Amino acid sequence: MKRTLLLLCLVLYAAAMALMVRGRVGSDSPPPRAATVPLPDPDVSTRPPRLRFRDCTGEAGIHFQHESGQYGALLFPEINGAGCGFFDFDNDGDLDLLLVNSGTWPHRATDPAQPTAVHALYRNDGNGRFTDVGTEMGLATRVYGQGVCFGDIDNDGYEDVLITGVGRNLLFRNDQGRRFVEISAEAGVGSTEWSVSAAFLDYDRDGRLDLFVSNYVKWSLEEERRINDLRESNIAHGEERRRSGGPMLLPQRVRNENASFRDMFAYGNPALYGGTFCALYRNVDGLHFQDVSEESGIRRTERGGKPVAKALGVAVCDYNDDGWPDIAVANDGVPNLLFKNLGHGRFLDVAPEVGLSTSTSGQARAGMGIQWADFRNNQSIAMAVGNFATEVLGLYMAQDPERSIFVDVALAEGVGAASRPGVTWGLFFFDYDLDGWLDLFTVNGHTHLTEARVQSLPYEQKPVLYWNRGPRRGPAFITVGPEESGPDLFTPVVGRGTAFGDIDSDGDLDILVSANMGPARLYRNEAGPDKNFIRLRLAGVRSNRSAIGARVRVRTGRMWQRREVTSGSSYASQSELTLTFGLGDHPRADEVEITWPSGRQQVFRDVPGRRTIVVTEGQSLP
Repeated sequence: MKRTLLLLCLVLYAAAMALMVRGRVGSDSPPPRAATVPLPDPDVSTRPPRLRFRDCTGEAGIHFQHESGQYGALLFPEINGAGCGFFDFDNDGDLDLLLVNSGTWPHRATDPAQPTAVHALYRNDGNGRFTDVGTEMGLATRVYGQGVCFGDIDNDGYEDVLITGVGRNLLFRNDQGRRFVEISAEAGVGSTEWSVSAAFLDYDRDGRLDLFVSNYVKWSLEEERRINDLRESNIAHGEERRRSGGPMLLPQRVRNENASFRDMFAYGNPALYGGTFCALYRNVDGLHFQDVSEESGIRRTERGGKPVAKALGVAVCDYNDDGWPDIAVANDGVPNLLFKNLGHGRFLDVAPEVGLSTSTSGQARAGMGIQWADFRNNQSIAMAVGNFATEVLGLYMAQDPERSIFVDVALAEGVGAASRPGVTWGLFFFDYDLDGWLDLFTVNGHTHLTEARVQSLPYEQKPVLYWNRGPRRGPAFITVGPEESGPDLFTPVVGRGTAFGDIDSDGDLDILVSANMGPARLYRNEAGPDKNFIRLRLAGVRSNRSAIGARVRVRTGRMWQRREVTSGSSYASQSELTLTFGLGDHPRADEVEITWPSGRQQVFRDVPGRRTIVVTEGQSLP
């Protein structure tokens, strides 16, 4: 009898959970969070639209090749690759792009006066062509580059740049679009860590952008030599066991038992390196920062005082809508972090208690790219995290109005099977067909050729585009193929960073992809001129000038969409700050609701579509 009752309870629980993950349309007025409403009958059309992405890299004048600095020493950072981003550095209205390079290892350079990496800054001429002005704008450096983020730190109207790297980060002040001036030392954001992703945010809401930096593993040349000695020992012992016919102790994830042990142990493994602390810098006066990592609660430790983070990705979002920006961190091989902003300069890691730290089975995964979104348009916020092959993409969705419980719904929502074979790095949500529902794009690529070989997986891997079906029953996402979006976008690459932005001012969103030891690719979205949209470029007054942290909701008919102006996200990359809302069949937005970081709220009604609108805090629409 007890067994029967237990089985009945499990069945009822499973049914309740299934209902919780299926509601997906907005309500007629601003709904409570995680609101559920009756679903319409299934739509006849369940296939993605025929909408092509075309590789326009060469014709646009982009000729960038990422350099990893490899010289045979098998240095661990060489397999990470670097990020990319979109921003309008000269305020001419045309979106420019930046590609981070790693370059020659600084310790190998013979001339200390010469740069070891030149980061490509491509100026958009507004006519479909880009010109690399990275060197003349001051972006030639002696740092092994990793990631990038943008934000206006001094509120002068021009976006400044942070480039992360191995052993040092670089903060560049934008001098009115004429050049970039490196101010890292005087600003106080220098670091001796291996930093990867970063994001600007105004965590204390004082109107100045602060900075969060995710640091990966504890790394140095001396540490690499220790790991190399361990690697050589493992290779020798492995070959000896193979010759003697003894038991084979293969590294984790090895599928090809015939591979050489030198291939099996090529490069290090994050498990062999110690963790690090992430860093939070408070903006004091627009040009100087104070390291508040310890007093703010960002320096998380485990027993013995060891740091817990091995961070590769960071995504900022006010996930619980309390007005204070929170910080999610994707960790490699250790539990993820969610720093809840308590509102008085302190953060508390709540990831374990809300269900965001591990997989459903309780296992830490190889977290890389990360981003938040309300892809259901019903206020049930979700967080996507890219993971290693076979681990499946993480898609954690809030299950209650308070957003105190998250459940990984990747399999239920259609992103599990397609993500299983790929090593997923950069990712983002965006509405590529402008129908009002956020789609998902991920870039994939194995860590290095030898590891791919022993795992019987491709080194170059195809990106994956997931179309959001909108208010239909069943999984939210359907994978898009070449028959719908053309073959260009699905060309296999050793993918790392990715970002989106509207490079040609036609309202639809284009894609930039960076590759490790390979060329960057720019894909133009050819959605066509018949699509309805509204683009909002926000400018803070009491808030920070970039309006980072502003939350925007747009209503068309019964549907509400939610976006937030964010820095960072993806993997080591950043998409444009302008917010794009697809309007579907609606030529205008019925309501636009903006909550600025300062707390000010503004509501605009009957806003015409098919245009980009600059909205200044406290002012009416132009």
